[in-house]
Amino acid sequence: MSRLAIDSLFSENQNMPTRVILRGLVDDIQESCNIGVLDGMDFVYLDRIQSDWPLRVHLEAGNHVPAHCTSGGKILLAHLPDDMRGKLIGLKPLEKHTKNSIVDPMLLEKELADCLKKTFATNNEENTVGIVGVALPIVDNTGRAIAALACHAPVARLSLEKLKKFVPKIKKAARALGHYWS
Repeated sequence: MSRLAIDSLFSENQNMPTRVILRGLVDDIQESCNIGVLDGMDFVYLDRIQSDWPLRVHLEAGNHVPAHCTSGGKILLAHLPDDMRGKLIGLKPLEKHTKNSIVDPMLLEKELADCLKKTFATNNEENTVGIVGVALPIVDNTGRAIAALACHAPVARLSLEKLKKFVPKIKKAARALGHYWS
């Protein structure tokens, strides 16, 4: 995504409702949430609100993480046109960050197809040991995924299965965010 596109998503007119929706979700589920976009094979945090728990991952807006190892990155990769996704995945070898990282392009494609069927993506300690996540796309009024809304937590506090129970709340917030960007 171009810098201009990122800046327009978070222009002064857009940022206030976004922060209110994101803060409401964090307050409701009591876990850190973020909004991000793809930048090649990276997932870039545009906005992030930390939970109040002392045990959490410190990442800030502007941080880049590998898209193939994160729930937000995977849901956005899944929504790309097949040819574009294939080119991106084939640009360079997929890096292994943990024993759960998917580094085989064919297995990643299978995972991404599964994300589309489920309508959400997960991160099962694929980028950082001990951290799980779930993400849903933020779609514009044409149905195009323009960003992702993700939530993650340490497994010491919340299992991936328990985190998946927040999908309906995350979906509601993602729809509200999409309303402001349409």
